[in-house]
Amino acid sequence: MSTYHYTDSGLDFIYLANGYNVVKTPYGEGVAIHDLEGLHIVIGSCIADRPIMTGDEFRFLRIELGLSQVEVANLIGVGESAVRNWEKGRTQHVPRPSANLMRGLYLESIDATSKLSKILKNISHLNREIHHIEMNLEETEEGWKLAA
Repeated sequence: MSTYHYTDSGLDFIYLANGYNVVKTPYGEGVAIHDLEGLHIVIGSCIADRPIMTGDEFRFLRIELGLSQVEVANLIGVGESAVRNWEKGRTQHVPRPSANLMRGLYLESIDATSKLSKILKNISHLNREIHHIEMNLEETEEGWKLAA
């Protein structure tokens, strides 16, 4: 089975090595993904570990948090137009302070024992290098993870 280019996430660099089935529907072929919630948690965690956040990645985390553009703008202390511009790709990347706050909010949402200030300190070491051009993921018995 070849990799599946998973674009429904809103990200164009996600490829699944397994963990999905091609299914027939009344409208043609479709794809059923196993443990979609687990997959999205791994994608979100990988995004949070990246040193630079794009607008598409910011939007992915915002949607995973269930927040509107207005709500996230209020949470991180920027205008709604800034969020809209990042998500539409009008800037090269999300400014580091806003990206760090979004990382912290997302990571705290998937680990109830975390404290936002601790998370923000842990991610402050990220530099501006891009480590991954594409993300290859696979489903294992333990759940979704980066493919070897």
